[in-house]
Amino acid sequence: MKVSVCLASYNGGDWIKRQIDSILNQEFKYHSNVDLELIISDDGSTDNSLKEISQIKDDRIIIIHHKGKQHKFYKSIFAATENFENALMYTTGEYIFLSDQDDIWYPNRIDMQLNTLESFDCSACSFVFIDENDCIIGAHPNDNHSFIYMCRNFGLYGFSMAFRRPLLERILPIPTVPQHDMFIGLLAKKMGQLYIQQDVLCAHRIHRYNVSDTGFSVPIIVKFWYRLKMILWVLWRAR
Repeated sequence: MKVSVCLASYNGGDWIKRQIDSILNQEFKYHSNVDLELIISDDGSTDNSLKEISQIKDDRIIIIHHKGKQHKFYKSIFAATENFENALMYTTGEYIFLSDQDDIWYPNRIDMQLNTLESFDCSACSFVFIDENDCIIGAHPNDNHSFIYMCRNFGLYGFSMAFRRPLLERILPIPTVPQHDMFIGLLAKKMGQLYIQQDVLCAHRIHRYNVSDTGFSVPIIVKFWYRLKMILWVLWRAR
């Protein structure tokens, strides 16, 4: 059973080694035959991220480098989506997991979500929030909502998602939209293949450098346009 983990990195040297260790040291109670590959797509880090990664001697790690596409406007809002897309294109596993660079996975995360993926094409687990010192500061239990509700208030996060290759074939190429996780989640929901898993399987770190929380200033009309564009792409791919 081949599992591909896609980790998008950019200037995450402070925590990336902890996250990689938590991925490589997964424990398996229900699936003893897991063949794991960790694909790290780096988006031109200028800190010590690549040095930290290189210190981990494990042949399951594959490092690739991403060169961003050229956008006339709002280039920064597409960076994470394109970096994850780059990693996804290198996957060879039947099961794909998404990973942020600064979180911590619980030891049974892959094992538990693989159970769900035996019946659904996509799973999103619950998680806790931690601070820079690994202290729990909150929790995020996932809720199961309708497709229409999720189009307005998505509420899921890419780092909690895992999916099967048949869904990946519909995901790629990812449209030019800012939120890859919303696109994936809505697509799975529209196809009736999204399972909201209540198990808490990872810890999401909140800190001052979070890539997804950098406060990009985007006009509301632009946000509306990209949301509409995303929904249309979801309806097209799900047909």
